[in-house]
Amino acid sequence: DPFSVLDAQGADAVRWYFYTASAPWLPSRFSADNVSEAQRKFMGTLWNTYAFYVLYADIDKFNPAEHKLEDQKLTIMDKWILSALNSLIAYVDEALNEYKITESARAIEAFVDDLSNWYVRRSRERFWGSDMTEDKEAAYTTLSHVLIELSKILAVDKKLEDGMKEVINVVTLGRAARNKANVKNRQPLSVLYVKGKPLTEELKTLVADELNVKKVSESISDRDFITYELKPQLKTIGPKYGPLLGKIKAFLAEADGFEIVDAVENGVYTTEIDGKTVEFAKDDLLVAVKDRPGFAAETEGDITVILNTDVTPELVSEGLAREVVSKVQTMRKEAGFEVVDHIVIGLKASDEVKKAVQDNAFVKKVTLADAVSDELDGYVKEWDFGGETVTLSVKKVK
Repeated sequence: DPFSVLDAQGADAVRWYFYTASAPWLPSRFSADNVSEAQRKFMGTLWNTYAFYVLYADIDKFNPAEHKLEDQKLTIMDKWILSALNSLIAYVDEALNEYKITESARAIEAFVDDLSNWYVRRSRERFWGSDMTEDKEAAYTTLSHVLIELSKILAVDKKLEDGMKEVINVVTLGRAARNKANVKNRQPLSVLYVKGKPLTEELKTLVADELNVKKVSESISDRDFITYELKPQLKTIGPKYGPLLGKIKAFLAEADGFEIVDAVENGVYTTEIDGKTVEFAKDDLLVAVKDRPGFAAETEGDITVILNTDVTPELVSEGLAREVVSKVQTMRKEAGFEVVDHIVIGLKASDEVKKAVQDNAFVKKVTLADAVSDELDGYVKEWDFGGETVTLSVKKVK
């Protein structure tokens, strides 16, 4: 019964499912669950983006009619989303002229995902704070334009769009490197190296901020972050040097892996073991690439990212402070506070955690805390900070 779906999910969700499921002339397998998924992925994401805009625009009494896009001091994120918007408009215009409904709908869906999960997420802090700064005005005006003025076409910056794709690829690999090294995202790191794709300084800043690293650099040699583990290929080495096999294994374990790998790439590597000349060709070796201690690397295609995972005391302190911020923000929400409410934080923890909060001013700024006290008052909750119990409280300032 179509009306059971229309009553539950709505006509727009049903339409969007059919637009994106398959081409109009192909049969479609229909289910209410698939309609719900289409509703969640597209309509829910678009609505949440709009709701975010309205929430903060109402707080700041922002009237889009009083702000012109051409007057704004746009950031690279603003320029990118506007360019992507206009590329989308151009593509959908062309595609719908050829009755490519599914392709058009899927392109719109992908754009909304980028808008919500990249532009808005990366721009959240621009909407915080009590003053209407130039940056906040640009963010409001850009988001308003993207949400409302889809009919207008501005200049398209394909180079920036391509660069942003590389940023997203680098960020994905950087997150994988963090996971491999078992380092939390809230723990700042000193440097991320990128090999294979040059990025502008503005794009490097985006990567650094997203991956919580202090610097993004393109200057690193393979020798700095990887080692080669070499073993003999028994089916070729055995027949030639069987009696020396044990000593060959020992030699390869201690030898300069880079020197041997470079040599066999272009011919053979020759050495003397136990008084006998031994030659290694490429097929004679089993080569495993391993990260050096203190580094985590990930590669996809022609991009390699390398994280320096060594953590200084200053970075540990900042990481603890970020953990406190995360917990306080969760408690603000659980306590039912409004986003503009100022608070007092109560903290019972080790001296290390207390000093981290004291040394990192962003804790009070981000959480809208007027003070941090040793006394617990208001909404209280215990947290586990890597085995240490930290007790926090949040109380709204009257």
